[in-house]
Amino acid sequence: MDTRRINEGDRAAYDPFFDDSWWFVADVKGTSMKRINVSFVYSLASAIHPLVVLKKDTRWVDALAHFFFGKDRLNNLIESAPVVLKTCLPEAKELRDYIAELEEVSDRRVASNPTAALNVFEASRLRHLASQFETTLAADLRDLEIYFVSPVGIFSTTSLLSKPEDMFFDKVKDLPEDTLREIQEGGKCLAFALATASAFHFLRALESIIRKYYDVLSSGAPRPTRGSMGVYLDKLLELPDVDKDLESVLRQIKKLHRDPISHPEVTLTVPEAVSLLGLIQSAISRILDLIKPKP
Repeated sequence: MDTRRINEGDRAAYDPFFDDSWWFVADVKGTSMKRINVSFVYSLASAIHPLVVLKKDTRWVDALAHFFFGKDRLNNLIESAPVVLKTCLPEAKELRDYIAELEEVSDRRVASNPTAALNVFEASRLRHLASQFETTLAADLRDLEIYFVSPVGIFSTTSLLSKPEDMFFDKVKDLPEDTLREIQEGGKCLAFALATASAFHFLRALESIIRKYYDVLSSGAPRPTRGSMGVYLDKLLELPDVDKDLESVLRQIKKLHRDPISHPEVTLTVPEAVSLLGLIQSAISRILDLIKPKP
């Protein structure tokens, strides 16, 4: 299936419209979701409808442009649509194949007579197939489950679903795998306004990198038997090179956020989750600076 993955950290990745507006369905990295390009549906309709109203005396040289764009959009649809459309694909293939047949004879017709026009049968069959496709496409689109997810603050839905770790800029490459995974899961939760769930994942991301900080600071000493955030903070204070300012911030996050959120009666609002994310982002960035190998 020829679908475009939104999985790069550049503009083309976050916005597939940037370099190619003729895709219809795109995978959203790390999810089972598909992104639908509504602009493509408009371009498809613009390419097909002229075939529905094609006159029987249309000249071949005038029809060829409609053939080219119609077949091109139909190919785009057929290549990516099976994941979302069910009814209209047989009609799309039949229309595309008939356009291809007409293109095969067009050179010969135009070569013998530059002003030659489609005959009555050709124009009638083309109109019938295009109209049939329009009808089934409309039925498919009516039943298509398309929803709009509102952005969360300044975060776009695509950014939260696909690349929330980019909030760490060039430090992304230094994120431990388990920390990265929790950030990505937290981003998905936040994208759908699941504030408390996102906070759990972001706090787990912080705890995972605290363990990494302990490993580096202790020169690989055995980790504490109990792996809670409080235990690790106590152990870090026993180490001579611990960053006291960082430890103070981590204590604050634990007391004001980590401990309360463990109680089922505590739930967060989206603004509260975003504020917490800011604190966690700052703390993780500081830890990444501290554990980065010296040049």
